[in-house]
Amino acid sequence: MNMRQVARYAVIILMTLVSVVALWQVADALILFLLSLAVAAAVRPAVGAFVARRFSRVSALLLTYTPLVVITGGLTILAAEPVLININQAANDLMAFYTQTREAWLAGQAPFLQTIAQQLPPTDDLFAALQGEGGLGVLSATLAFTARVADWIGALLIVVVLSAYWSLYHVHFERIWLSLLSGTRRTQARRIWRAMENQIGAYVRSEVILSVVAGVLLWLGYWIMPLDYVILLALFAAFARLIPYLGILLAMIPPLIAGMALGVGWGIAAALYTAAILKLLQVLLRPRLGCCESYSPILLILVSVALGESFGLLGLVLALPLTVAIEVVFDYTIQLPITEEAQELIVQVNPEATRMIQVLEEKIETTKARMAEMQPTTPEMDSLIGRLEELVQKVHIYLHW
Repeated sequence: MNMRQVARYAVIILMTLVSVVALWQVADALILFLLSLAVAAAVRPAVGAFVARRFSRVSALLLTYTPLVVITGGLTILAAEPVLININQAANDLMAFYTQTREAWLAGQAPFLQTIAQQLPPTDDLFAALQGEGGLGVLSATLAFTARVADWIGALLIVVVLSAYWSLYHVHFERIWLSLLSGTRRTQARRIWRAMENQIGAYVRSEVILSVVAGVLLWLGYWIMPLDYVILLALFAAFARLIPYLGILLAMIPPLIAGMALGVGWGIAAALYTAAILKLLQVLLRPRLGCCESYSPILLILVSVALGESFGLLGLVLALPLTVAIEVVFDYTIQLPITEEAQELIVQVNPEATRMIQVLEEKIETTKARMAEMQPTTPEMDSLIGRLEELVQKVHIYLHW
């Protein structure tokens, strides 16, 4: 290896490290951008349905995004007051439980519990410490919480605006970044990109629908039991179910604790009801929503650990869509080499399927050549050809593996 190659590899490594550091510095902005792409992919079928009915793309976006924003905002406004009431009730109940437990331990006969209770501050001192000097502690916490909520609302609006902008000009942006690649790699890159959009869009749609249905069913069940903090418990479970593997277990803990206030049986019943609803939705409803389940558990665990350590709960929620995206890239780029003997065996085992695939490939190439002569082509025609190429590529992967 000469000095020129050493210098070249050193520059490549240095540029890679600089890129990683730069991406880490703008991680929050990058997450918002990726979330906007996921939202755009999720609503694209609805936008395409309006476009197919002769609506302009701008009108299709308005007809798609306006109901989503109105419904989401309306539900948030309606749920805000009950959620705040549940939080206030939970804080009061927690303080009362602390007082009763401390007094019971002090009056008890167990020396160990008495020692612990003596080390715990009285309720008045604890409340004064939480308030801070002049009650500024509660005010500071309230202001911090309000600022955090405002940040979340702002981030949500940014995601919606970026997703709408991407949906409006996604064909233009695709052509720009695909033009940076060579002609031989452009088709493969388009296939990978559109496959990732389809898979992640289906995942986002299915998970939003499942979370909404789960929240409604759990709220109704908790209200019938009856438990306290029903809206807070239902919202927590609807969010916790998005965490891979641990979601159902985490969702069971709050209703178990809340049910214990009514009795041990109520706590167990609330936890089992939570697990049953979430599992039934996952088994019965999720496959009907078109969400892909073919992901590697080992890869999902590795991605969950990496994102969870860096971004907390949000990273755990984003672990599954990122795993789906990685597996799409693997499926379309990393394939086992096919020897001549293996190819002959594939042809012998599936002669009719192989012949049909060859005919389809020839027809697709002929259609693309004719479309190249037609200027300009419509986005719908480009999308149709891309989907046909994607289906043919998937059949190739199936036959080769």
